[in-house]
Amino acid sequence: MSLTLAGLATVQANVQAQTSNLPQGGVAVHGSATMQQNGNTLNVNTTNGAGNRSIINWQSFNIGAGHTTNINQPNAQSSSLNRVVTNTPTQIYGTLRSNGQVILVNQNGIAVGAGGVVDTAGFTASTLNISDADYKAKRLRFEGNALSGGVLVEGEDRSDPNNIRPGALVRSSNGDVMLFAPNVTVGKDAKVKADNGNVIVGAGQSVEVTGRGLEGVRFVIQSADNKAINLGTLQGNAVGVFAGTLRHSGVIQAQTATMEGGRVVLRAIKDVEIVKDPSLATAPVISANGGVNGAGVAQKAAAFRLNRRKAM
Repeated sequence: MSLTLAGLATVQANVQAQTSNLPQGGVAVHGSATMQQNGNTLNVNTTNGAGNRSIINWQSFNIGAGHTTNINQPNAQSSSLNRVVTNTPTQIYGTLRSNGQVILVNQNGIAVGAGGVVDTAGFTASTLNISDADYKAKRLRFEGNALSGGVLVEGEDRSDPNNIRPGALVRSSNGDVMLFAPNVTVGKDAKVKADNGNVIVGAGQSVEVTGRGLEGVRFVIQSADNKAINLGTLQGNAVGVFAGTLRHSGVIQAQTATMEGGRVVLRAIKDVEIVKDPSLATAPVISANGGVNGAGVAQKAAAFRLNRRKAM
């Protein structure tokens, strides 16, 4: 069963109850990895194969509230591809940490739930698959279809007044944060933040990343039905949102310490809608600040570009 965004919210509680609170059944297929569980914490210690990379196939990759998974890599330049090979959607209500780059792939859906935290050197969540061969060759080419699940970064949950959970946080300390799926939603009070990189949200069925920066993102297959919705906060050196239909009601902040980046790009095939959401107290915000350069000198304000193009 493929889990789409529309069905994701309604089954979150059931999925969390039915699955383990920590990732299960990990098998390294490139490089090596050892898994050590200590109470509510799972330590995944990777050793890189060729290309300074590791690949782990999982039966499930869920992290329950109060649980932590650490992916410990040789260094911050290391990259680990973690792929779920069953039909179990990923639910992260606890904490995922890594000192390196992490790519999490699950074609049946990925949700960072309310209270969930992802804190890595760089992070990609995708329901579009990437082949082992492409990954080993450092080609970030993701392929899915209309049945691929969605990516959700969930907002604040007040359904239980005795257990209010804050909006999810997805953060990178030294790289980009990329969210790829046919449909991507960042909920109210959720935050997606790249401290020293770019935030890229892409709703489509096929995407290739050829380099860092917004110019390095190329969608091969994208339709008006591929939706990106932002009710939360997107923050990075540069921020790009690419979709068939795009709705922004939250906050987008682009600020960089160099002349590069510092731009906001909103691009859609059909509609780019910038509107106040009834559930939010404030109007949408878009800021692209120049920041300061290495000498501490303020730069001029950078660019904001809104783009709508006709479907092919």
